[in-house]
Amino acid sequence: MQRRVAVTLDSDLDRDLGLDSLGRAELVLRIDRAFKVRLPDQLLVDASTPRDLLRALLAAAPGRVAAMEALPSELKELPEVVAPFSATTLIEVLAHHVQSHGDRPHVLLWRSEDDEQTISYADLNRESCTIAAGLIERGLVPGDRVAIMLPTEPAFFAAFIGVLY
Repeated sequence: MQRRVAVTLDSDLDRDLGLDSLGRAELVLRIDRAFKVRLPDQLLVDASTPRDLLRALLAAAPGRVAAMEALPSELKELPEVVAPFSATTLIEVLAHHVQSHGDRPHVLLWRSEDDEQTISYADLNRESCTIAAGLIERGLVPGDRVAIMLPTEPAFFAAFIGVLY
């Protein structure tokens, strides 16, 4: 049974909402675009709650305070993110997430306002296994070195995890 987590302005971005540094950077970028502001880079390090993000947004756009106060204040419940605390490798972490919620988005690649690509845990696992099988067919063995030279695209993530496999 999954436990629900109440999201408040004081929820921890990392612990309660599962936003790592990359997820936080994406959130700040989306806030910048949505509200047409430029939040300080230091916010990526300093912000630990939605309240911190809201304060920075209000400081960057003080004329919008009245509009922000009109927003509904209802609580939203999100499923709890259960961390794989016993995992010792990235492969074990991925396996945990594939089993727990494989269809859930793992990577969002933003290309433009209208062009985002989502990679689920299951999709990443499937593509990575295909890459790993191809590397093994070509004679790669554990301990061999592999260079990956790809732009930030779906193939990069599959290649990276495939090499780990």
